[in-house]
Amino acid sequence: MRRFAFRLAALFGCTVRELLARIDARELAEWQAYFRLEPFGEERADWRQAQTTAMLANVNLAKNAKPIDPSLFIFGHEPPKQETSLADQIRAVFGDKKKTDSAFK
Repeated sequence: MRRFAFRLAALFGCTVRELLARIDARELAEWQAYFRLEPFGEERADWRQAQTTAMLANVNLAKNAKPIDPSLFIFGHEPPKQETSLADQIRAVFGDKKKTDSAFK
């Protein structure tokens, strides 16, 4: 509950102490319930950006590649367990083409 109080105080432009002086525990709980239904703030903005980034990555995948989950673009978020390795995901995005340079042959 304390962490949510910090989030709400930042939204209202006041300190947590000022927020808690203005509203009681019941109203704070109502705000928290509302947030669960309709998220707001930076966390929500991060998810919107992650969805956009995942969409851009997914439209550029190879035809049979598994779609990239938006949570991969959220800092600190634990991505879902995946069956493919990071190397396989990179190959899916960029293809499996190996460039060779004649100078290194």
